Amino acid sequence: VEEEAATFFGTEAAVYLPSGYLIGAAGFAAAEPDYDVVLLDENAHWCLVDAAKLTCKPLRYFAHRSAESLRAEIDTLSSGQRPLVVTDGAFATTGALPPLDEYADLLERVDGRLLVDESHSGGVVGETGRGSVQHFGVEHIAHVGVTLSKAFCGQGAVYVGSEAEVSRAVASKPVRGSNSGTPLSASVCAAALKLVRKNPGLCEGIRESANYLRNKLRALGLAVPETPAPIVSFSHAGFSEMRNIQEHLFYEGMYVLHSNYIASGPGGVIRLSIFADHSVEDLDRVTAAIGAALP
Repeated sequence: VEEEAATFFGTEAAVYLPSGYLIGAAGFAAAEPDYDVVLLDENAHWCLVDAAKLTCKPLRYFAHRSAESLRAEIDTLSSGQRPLVVTDGAFATTGALPPLDEYADLLERVDGRLLVDESHSGGVVGETGRGSVQHFGVEHIAHVGVTLSKAFCGQGAVYVGSEAEVSRAVASKPVRGSNSGTPLSASVCAAALKLVRKNPGLCEGIRESANYLRNKLRALGLAVPETPAPIVSFSHAGFSEMRNIQEHLFYEGMYVLHSNYIASGPGGVIRLSIFADHSVEDLDRVTAAIGAALP
């Protein structure tokens, strides 16, 4: 699985992790010589927040997906202080991508790097599924971790990078002290990585399906955010109304998440994840059911 991951993401090496929650720990260990201060998106995943607090390096937050807020934080750095900008590649609740190209422009003048958790973007965003770093063309300055339990339908995660970076991740206490993933899980993940690599049309097909569903839901009057990720979400009315929509879909035979996850707001969101094998009929069916359930 490590060989397949390195091949898929175009890196020298990879380390297989038993859980996506270790992406933060592995990434910070790999990046250790490259930074002096952590600049973290305020809505970053908890695994990144927890790992950042354990680095014993200064930690500052910038406003969600805001290059201007990041610029303001960078402008306060001391001369020679190198930042590591830490963010999700796609945010779980809405699928929104951070403007990594703008971040990269800011980092060039201060010798900074990125650490990107591609858990919700790996396998589905970017021309060949390498995530948001590929989508924005910033792979050259990014440390990258990817879960294998979402787009790849496996278990565990990988940190990918140079031989030296992966060696530092492997030597870190959280990685050394954790159990390895099971052989079965590793085999499934290796097969999934190979399948997506050999079928590049899967990424394009899933994007087309997500765009189709977004447009259908917008025709119902719903405000659905635009994103290259196959996450389709919306808020409508209050918490109880959103829960009623979820329950209606459940009784119609469709399991759809009413999420109160990070940055979902007081009413939560209805969040739909599009699969490569969802048919137009599937998407039309869920649209009709949502339309019937709207207050």
